[in-house]
Amino acid sequence: MCALKRGAVAQLGERRVRNAEVVGSTPICSTTISQSPLRAVPRSLYVWALAALLLATMLFATRGLNLAVEFTGGFIVDARAPAGLTSVEDALIDAGIDDFVLKRVSGQPSDVIISVPQREALLAPQSASLLAQQLASALKQRDVEINRIDIIAPSVGRELLRDGAIPPILAFVVAVIYSAVRHGTRYALSAAAVTLGAMAIALGLVLSAYIVFRLEFSLSSLVAVDGLAILAAVIGAVSLSRLPA
Repeated sequence: MCALKRGAVAQLGERRVRNAEVVGSTPICSTTISQSPLRAVPRSLYVWALAALLLATMLFATRGLNLAVEFTGGFIVDARAPAGLTSVEDALIDAGIDDFVLKRVSGQPSDVIISVPQREALLAPQSASLLAQQLASALKQRDVEINRIDIIAPSVGRELLRDGAIPPILAFVVAVIYSAVRHGTRYALSAAAVTLGAMAIALGLVLSAYIVFRLEFSLSSLVAVDGLAILAAVIGAVSLSRLPA
């Protein structure tokens, strides 16, 4: 009788050990919780982007951006002054123009670019042509040779600014599409956040520097800013691959 009880207990013990091995080797229920890609974006990126945008916005609202003639409208005169810049300044003052910018052409000491900002006379095409003739006459009296006079309307400047915003927008869209195709559509929102953050930091700091130091924002500046925005978009798209999944 005791032997039978011991055999039953031994069999029961073997069954419990087998069940324990099965349960230990095969998981009953496993749940995998993946982190959202948007949460993987460092918060410092949002902080820096917001700070750069606020700084640029406050400076622009209080001091404004020193736009060149290409955007505000006016005259651009390509001239040659053998007697030096003094003759050009005297000619402009004789023509009644006291607001102008003179730029020397690199490699040509006598060549100069004269920029005259928008005036009331530019509102009418006939008045603008008359003012251009007066300016040309005053320069010739001071022995200043005129190569070309360009009259830029304010509407042309607005079109340039509008067209200049297209490359950064296209770079942003391409960066988001690239990240979504390579890493999956669930990373599209993260790509948008990282790309926008990088572009906001770059553009905000550069525009703030232009405003603080009163640098002239010309057409070449717009091209440089567009290139910087595209570079920031590329860096944002590449850095997304280093974020934890």
